[in-house]
Amino acid sequence: MASLPVVLRPYAGELLYSWLARVAAIYRTQLGELLEPSISFWDLCVAPSSAALRFLAELTRLSPEALHPLTISATGIAQSWWNIRQVTPDAFSPTMEYQYQPTFKFCRLCLRHNVVAQSDEFLRKEWMLAVPTICPIHRLPMEDHCWNCLSRKFPIAVKTSRGFRFLCPGCQRPLATSNTSNLPKKAALIPQMEVLLRFEQALSCALRNEASLQFPGAFAGPTFFLGMIEDLLWLLTRPAEGLDQFFVHRLNDTVVRLPRRLFRHPGARPWLGDFPIQVRRGLVAQLATLAGGSAIRQRLFVFPGERYVLKEALGRLPPSDTKEFQRRLRSWPQMLQALLFAPHYTH
Repeated sequence: MASLPVVLRPYAGELLYSWLARVAAIYRTQLGELLEPSISFWDLCVAPSSAALRFLAELTRLSPEALHPLTISATGIAQSWWNIRQVTPDAFSPTMEYQYQPTFKFCRLCLRHNVVAQSDEFLRKEWMLAVPTICPIHRLPMEDHCWNCLSRKFPIAVKTSRGFRFLCPGCQRPLATSNTSNLPKKAALIPQMEVLLRFEQALSCALRNEASLQFPGAFAGPTFFLGMIEDLLWLLTRPAEGLDQFFVHRLNDTVVRLPRRLFRHPGARPWLGDFPIQVRRGLVAQLATLAGGSAIRQRLFVFPGERYVLKEALGRLPPSDTKEFQRRLRSWPQMLQALLFAPHYTH
């Protein structure tokens, strides 16, 4: 494959797929027509193979060392926190193992502000992480599908007279539409949203092994805080006896159901990025409820008289899961155990 005569430079923090999609838009062609068939979304978003890096280096005249940092694997953050979907294996597969494919999320206002700042929209590498589910800049819920046709496919780039724009491949509507009527205009002002934003910022710091003082549990340090969250996520995705659901979405007070494929053989991994973003936000809100102590629960529990029923919930687990969680709990610092079991005082 010969090198392309004209290649843009990626923006700081841009995803490899986003950059190459914009390059393809210069030539008025689909990205797949520029690449070898063996190159997948996994290579362009998550962890490129050596062969893919060599091909892209020749195509774009950038070194493999410059290309790899445009994907999420270059951050060093564990795969269990990537924004990837587990594909149920074929029943006739000899290994019966799950395959993984990347999914995307975006902030509509971030894309619109790109147009003002750079004249071009681009997808951020950080959006390939499972968190945040709330945009830390605009304090609004992030999205994972087209607002018009509900497609979850990766967007395509087009070059217009005013710069690059990203469109839904299904309905060809722009992701950063000027129609903001379906955005929750007061979401940034909801107290529960502020709590969730602080929790997600503390969790993002812990994933990078950085200290944070934005959330009570994070005071114990990034290693202990991240271990606590991973144990609590394991707890929330256990099946309760006789129940199809285990937790309540603290932002809108609805019960969130977990997919049965977590419990059927072969069991899917309980990774946060595997869930649709609305369900994921519910899980994150419940994690904040558990990890934040009584002060945080006071802000998240909306209705007077609402009780904190962790001990009752633990009683519904199978004995083997209860024993496993108690084993994990013993490795926590005392202050984190106190936060988890601190009583909630009603209004």
